[in-house]
Amino acid sequence: MDEWGSCVGIVYRNDCNKLDAPVSSVMRGPPPCVTKSTSIGRVIDLLLEKYQQIVVVVRNSSVYETINGCSLRPVGDFTL
Repeated sequence: MDEWGSCVGIVYRNDCNKLDAPVSSVMRGPPPCVTKSTSIGRVIDLLLEKYQQIVVVVRNSSVYETINGCSLRPVGDFTL
């Protein structure tokens, strides 16, 4: 999270193989995001078509889905 509360990256359990490494060295780019009103079917499609393990859920209903991540404050996440 940056100073505005936006998700800037994600770290998966299997990325943590060097305990003394800084998070930034294993962090992946931000995951895709969807709004709370996005259907579960669409979220699953997004996870499968983009080979993602997680989708961030944001409150604002005007954001569009993007593989480049989201710039709004997350309220939850969805994983398979």
